[in-house]
Amino acid sequence: MKSALDRIMCINNIGITLANPQQYRDALQLFEESLSIWQR
Repeated sequence: MKSALDRIMCINNIGITLANPQQYRDALQLFEESLSIWQR
């Protein structure tokens, strides 16, 4: 599960980074928040 998510996020993050570094940081923060929610 986690490795599949990592691959998806890696692909998405590459596209986001190329488009807008600020969006990349926002997306990364949202992703980390959702991970912490799932782990509860």
